[in-house]
Amino acid sequence: MTNLCDMNNQQSYDAALAQLHEILAQLEGGTPLPMEQYVALARKAKSLIEECRAYLVGVEQEIESLVNS
Repeated sequence: MTNLCDMNNQQSYDAALAQLHEILAQLEGGTPLPMEQYVALARKAKSLIEECRAYLVGVEQEIESLVNS
């Protein structure tokens, strides 16, 4: 079984979460952005959310596996 909680995956999750916070700060910053930039930020945020969700689902499955064994 692959250890989804290893340091590389955790670092990737942490980096993705940090990027999401940066995007949110840009969107909430009040500085008007060109529509293309809003769209690009939304696409990037969606991708990062999917990465984070996949990591968390994997961690949950690993925990369930450990608890049930």
